[in-house]
Amino acid sequence: LGFLQSVCFAILIGISCDFVIHFGHAYNHLPGSRTKEERTKHALLHMGPSILAAAVTSMSSAIFMLFCRVTFFTQFAEMLLLTMTHAIIGSFVVYLVHTDTYGPDEPTKFVQSIVTKITVACGARRSSRGEL
Repeated sequence: LGFLQSVCFAILIGISCDFVIHFGHAYNHLPGSRTKEERTKHALLHMGPSILAAAVTSMSSAIFMLFCRVTFFTQFAEMLLLTMTHAIIGSFVVYLVHTDTYGPDEPTKFVQSIVTKITVACGARRSSRGEL
């Protein structure tokens, strides 16, 4: 691969995992104790339209680049179209099905329990030394 193709692939790797990260963020940050089905529905309803809009705008720009005379832009456009197609399928189908089937009901419970234990331990150590 040449320099431009390497840059192209570096950009596409970031784009390809972006949608899943946004769905995961929405899934994790639904407040309260909710079921995985409610969390998946929340992620789909709150992030889905934005993710779909991002995919449509990226794909439409790639379609315009297909008609360029510069070889790099046409190659980038082809790779961008393929990446967007796979990212949409991977995030809307594969990822959301997995969160709905196997996702945790309380995704931050483990981390919160560790933070609580550390906070209690540090607070006990400070109180034993007379610090506030």
